[in-house]
Amino acid sequence: MKDARRFSVQQIVSCTANPKECGGTGGCNGATAELAMDYVFKHGCRTELEMPYTEQDTACPTNLMDRDSPAVNGGTAIGMLGWTKLPENKLGPLKLALVSKGPVAVSISAGYSWNQYGGGILDNCPKDAIIDHAVVLIGYGEAKSESASSSKEGTSKYWQLQNSWGRDWGEDGLIRMVRKEDEETTHCGWDNDPQIGSGCKGGPPQVYVCGMCGLLYDTVIPHFASKQSLVDVSPHHAPHAKSLHATSSFLSNGM
Repeated sequence: MKDARRFSVQQIVSCTANPKECGGTGGCNGATAELAMDYVFKHGCRTELEMPYTEQDTACPTNLMDRDSPAVNGGTAIGMLGWTKLPENKLGPLKLALVSKGPVAVSISAGYSWNQYGGGILDNCPKDAIIDHAVVLIGYGEAKSESASSSKEGTSKYWQLQNSWGRDWGEDGLIRMVRKEDEETTHCGWDNDPQIGSGCKGGPPQVYVCGMCGLLYDTVIPHFASKQSLVDVSPHHAPHAKSLHATSSFLSNGM
């Protein structure tokens, strides 16, 4: 499978408007996957070569903010038909979207466990989780058990996600987190500061989140005009596995 184009992280950071202060105050101070998807759908996205990452807040070029016709200049030009926020805290729709559509933008709680992660299957996020980081869910699989939480004797199920902290972090820039078939009911708690994740200023003071590190709560999938053939491999990777590079690095509450 050929890598898709590498989209501009800087354009998404600099140009995604955040007037309601959802997930932060915009730019390097954070926003949400929904806002980024909506911006790209309406305005399109340059490549990394055209607008390289500068690791700082920069003004959005005027010509990247004044286009509002997706059919002419926006996401349609790169094959994007729209985007959907999946049902909150539901496992089934997330798995279906991952396999049938491709990588899913997810928001998680990246606390001590993520900061200390060096490999293996992470299984120690508490049920109460403050969502504060955007990453990309790219696949799932099973491995020989590495902890007492294996779903069946000898194996442990996991999600695989692409982070934005460089390839020297985790497993070549990726992380595996434990995946349980009942996590939408057995691993749930409260996010007591939703505004730094996916909530907006003046919104509810707390929200109910499920899944390891709150993975099931806020999930967003883009829709593209064409799909690649699904290949049955293990771990199971979604099609378009490179197409959301910008989403994994954008607006993660700090550069």
